[in-house]
Amino acid sequence: MRYHVSILLPVLSVLTSAIVAAEITTTNLTAQHFPELGSRRVKTTYGSQVVQSRKESDGMSQFQSAIAPPCVDCTITFMQAGLEYLDGTTADATTNMWMHHVVLLNRGRKDSVCADMPAQRFFASGNERTAVDLTSTFSALGTQHLGYPVADNDTFVGSGELMNMLDTPQEVVLFMVWEFIPAPPIYFKPAVPFWLDVGGCGDSDVPAEPGKQFEYVSPVLTASSHWDIAFIGGHLHDGGTHLDVIRNEKVVCTAEALYDTSGLAMGHIARMQSCLNAGSTLPGDQFYIKAYYDTNAHTPMATADNDTLEPVMGIALAYLVASQTTSGSWFSRVTLIYVVLTAVVVTGLAGVYAARQKLDVLNRLLEDFRGRQWQRVRTTDPETDGLDAEDGLLLHGQEQTKYPNM
Repeated sequence: MRYHVSILLPVLSVLTSAIVAAEITTTNLTAQHFPELGSRRVKTTYGSQVVQSRKESDGMSQFQSAIAPPCVDCTITFMQAGLEYLDGTTADATTNMWMHHVVLLNRGRKDSVCADMPAQRFFASGNERTAVDLTSTFSALGTQHLGYPVADNDTFVGSGELMNMLDTPQEVVLFMVWEFIPAPPIYFKPAVPFWLDVGGCGDSDVPAEPGKQFEYVSPVLTASSHWDIAFIGGHLHDGGTHLDVIRNEKVVCTAEALYDTSGLAMGHIARMQSCLNAGSTLPGDQFYIKAYYDTNAHTPMATADNDTLEPVMGIALAYLVASQTTSGSWFSRVTLIYVVLTAVVVTGLAGVYAARQKLDVLNRLLEDFRGRQWQRVRTTDPETDGLDAEDGLLLHGQEQTKYPNM
């Protein structure tokens, strides 16, 4: 039976325990989005770690380390975790090396969901290694002015588990690919991470069940503000089929688990789908997630001696942005609709009034034209103007009349 540590137990001590900083190396890459704003993309490695063989603790190795943010007074627009060997080649399920899960926390902020959490969970990844691209949420790829802001007093912590499926140890390096904008323009909006977990604010691990379909549901999170949902990423273990994010009993996002169908990683989750622009929230909206598993259709992970199944998880990490239509305002969307409809009615009535005023003016002009006489008059010098008795200029017989104001 392997020794297991919760995904959250190391996190709960990040403010009180001594955390060793990882050895960092940074490589500059080509920025993909907003190069005109000085955007930078870097690959940062955080030291190597020897993961024991599967014979010891089922090959599970926990880690926790302080990591330096990629920038300060900036906004992060892209982040993705990875695992590689010392020679730079990829370490994944095809080489029997798993990035079981990685969580990054910001010690400069409180968690958005769990008030007792001493740091904000702002990024997570499993072996599926989902990329979080906040520039491609509400609009076309790479055009959204959105990011996770980093203040000058923010400090990051990395925590998680690596798993070695071989009978010999493996040495690997955890890395992150970041893209960020130093000193972003004021029109860039901050993304706020919200962590939804079937384990609630406690242990993320829940028991797997052999040879059957089963599901787990998270506690309900009630919204207290107006938000737009920019991005939702999901995390399941082998055996999982999909994860639903539910708002007021309606599904707003389904993240499907896509399995490798060939090669050495066949039968394992290769990728998790994400959701972009998943709607908006109102104060009082209720959210929860439901994680679905089918261990008949997909073989779950088991301990080294195959006597028990590994625990499973169900996690969704959503990035929300304050709604522009209601942020900082006293009125609700219902009130906003009422105001718009009222404005339309008032504008229509004003248009009718203006049309009637114009019609009154035309009628008065017509009456004036009919009520006055027109006469032919000669010029002052009939002998020189060359006109006969029938020629002349049509002139109004009275003084000029001014139009009323319109």
